[in-house]
Amino acid sequence: MTQWTKETFTLNTGAKIPAVGLGTWQSKPDEVRKAVAAALKAGYRHIDTALAYGNENEVGQGIKDSGVPREEIWVTTKLDNPWHKRVEEGITSSLKSLNMDYVDLYLIHWPSSSDPEDLKKHLPDWDYVKTWAEMQKVHSSGRAKNIGVSNFGIKHFDKLLNDESCKTTPAVNQIELHPNNPSPKLIDFCKSKGIHCTAYSCLGSTNSPLAKDETLAKIAKEKKLSVAQVLLVWGLQRGTSVIPKSVTEGRIQSNFELDGVKLSDAEMKELSSLPDRFKVCGDSWLPVKLLTQYGTFHIETSFFAVKRSPLQSTSRSNPSHLFTLAIAAQPQDYRSYSNDYDILTDNIAQQHRNRTMARPPIALILSYVLDWLVIIVIAAIAGGLNFVKPNHRPFSLLDLDISYPYIGETISTGTLAVVSLIAPAIIILIVVGALVPGPRVSRTLSRGQAFRLKLWEFEKGWAGLALAVATAFFITQGSKNLFGKPRPDFLGRCQPDLTNIAAHVVGGLGQDISSRWTLVNSGICTQADTAVLNDGFRSFPSGHSSFSWAGLLYLSLFLCSKFSIAIPYLPLQPTTADSITRQRNEHELLPLHQNRGVSGDSNIHDNTGEAALVGKQPAHSPVIIRNYAASPPNYTVILAFFPVAVAIYISSTRYSQFYHHGFDVISGSLIGIATAILAFRWYHLPLSRGQGWAWGPRSANRAFGIGVGTGGYVDHAEARSDTVGNGDVEAARV
Repeated sequence: MTQWTKETFTLNTGAKIPAVGLGTWQSKPDEVRKAVAAALKAGYRHIDTALAYGNENEVGQGIKDSGVPREEIWVTTKLDNPWHKRVEEGITSSLKSLNMDYVDLYLIHWPSSSDPEDLKKHLPDWDYVKTWAEMQKVHSSGRAKNIGVSNFGIKHFDKLLNDESCKTTPAVNQIELHPNNPSPKLIDFCKSKGIHCTAYSCLGSTNSPLAKDETLAKIAKEKKLSVAQVLLVWGLQRGTSVIPKSVTEGRIQSNFELDGVKLSDAEMKELSSLPDRFKVCGDSWLPVKLLTQYGTFHIETSFFAVKRSPLQSTSRSNPSHLFTLAIAAQPQDYRSYSNDYDILTDNIAQQHRNRTMARPPIALILSYVLDWLVIIVIAAIAGGLNFVKPNHRPFSLLDLDISYPYIGETISTGTLAVVSLIAPAIIILIVVGALVPGPRVSRTLSRGQAFRLKLWEFEKGWAGLALAVATAFFITQGSKNLFGKPRPDFLGRCQPDLTNIAAHVVGGLGQDISSRWTLVNSGICTQADTAVLNDGFRSFPSGHSSFSWAGLLYLSLFLCSKFSIAIPYLPLQPTTADSITRQRNEHELLPLHQNRGVSGDSNIHDNTGEAALVGKQPAHSPVIIRNYAASPPNYTVILAFFPVAVAIYISSTRYSQFYHHGFDVISGSLIGIATAILAFRWYHLPLSRGQGWAWGPRSANRAFGIGVGTGGYVDHAEARSDTVGNGDVEAARV
């Protein structure tokens, strides 16, 4: 009977690495310490951490709390990407945080040497081969008993092992391994070189296909095991050590209850042949794409048909998304599958492009056509209200507030439409054409994908503008007719018949003084042009004010979004290096679905700046809170304020030329402001953390509405295959 809890694997150095360990990636603050202590007390003797996780200090505290002697514990940590040129500093920082003199295994976390000053860039004069030369020095010093790599593919090993500077073969390659990402070719290659493989994300993730896989559930039920236990034994029987992550004491214990468990050859083959392909951890956040130049994944055979779809991630801090590959392959095709670390062939790349550019579902298209029809109907009704006779409110011939002269207007209705609707629409088109998708996303998109993304942002920009002005137009026109308030120049329009006042008196008690000290109706007016007379009763609210503010304030918000013009803000969590490093890890180590707001290289909340800051100092050093954000250049304020200034000018002419009272102008402006903000947020992410993107599409099965308790118009349960799988580039990469 195999005692997995006592099992070890012998490395090429002769060291023995425990078969089962505890992973700590993405564990929340204060949880790691307790989890490590609980694991060691349960019998674990293998703990995995990394500088990038921001939890080395808690790991060290947990080890101390457990009471287990240090020499009985295998501790693995990793060198973060911005530290590749400073390996000695990296190990020093890790050992200080862990409160140890040595680690049992020190890994290069990724084969990517990021620039500490700008994590979006790769160091031009450095690569992982040079990093490995420095790692060998750390090994010789005894501060790392064994050294290895993580996330390396065959092409990386070919370069490293054939370099003359490589005197020590890596002892371990820690990679993502589970039945949805088995990577048999990579494992076989590593075995041929004497390199042991450790499996991270060995349980997949909460939303991976494994969670609902019927084959896996059937085997677990037959053996009276948990799904996690089956997955762990599958990995162990393949000759890989496993490091499942958990912070729950019960699950930590359950994941370690593996002694005597064995899968049959048929069960092993069945699990290794699951049709889905899924990766938890991609490379979209790296300055150099390691896994593929086409999106987030690698498939190395042209037989596979690829379908991409995002899933809700398990990170609490931000709504990020994972991607899944559903691969339809015949049994004979599966033999061609190798591993996710090779570059895509031209055929599969073309298949990916074709599927990405496929037409979205008809139901989804019709729902957005309906959206535009609703906006058009609102605007049409508002225009029709202009031909409805407004309420004619009685007035006094002695009221000085309506006695101003009737003069021509500076801003005509046609001019208003051009300035507040047509011009913003043209500017939106130009801005989208020039700025979308942006340098961080465009490098991973084909021309067709970039065009679709431009088209989506353009359509949302126009839809928001149309919704803002149509809604303001409707509210304003309806209010004008309902209230029927006379304009300041009403008497000039009315041209009252002063010889027949008594016939039109409707109220007032001033007849004893003079017939003019009364309220009269509009019948006293001799104005022959009915349109001019009716318009005289449309003072409240100001249409020019509401329309101009709706269109031009929306344009200002749109420009602020696309040019990143926003008031700096502080994080909601404590601003320490540990917390920011943890936050950076949660955001960057997953391929994020970022127009859901975010770009493919970061997330809804961009942490690149913080990451760069942390990368330049030890992880335990405090970060000055003022360095979290910075104000935009002042000239950008001019760009944002100019449309608002135009709206203010248009509104002022309505007061200065006696078309509206002051209260009417203010009220109209408030209507326009409200509809502009509403329309902008209806279609676009918040200015402070939306990175300039519009919201993504609805799910096809929720395109026309949802029921009570559904939770939203994005159906994560069906993995958004209705939109992404049919060509929503934005959902796939932004």
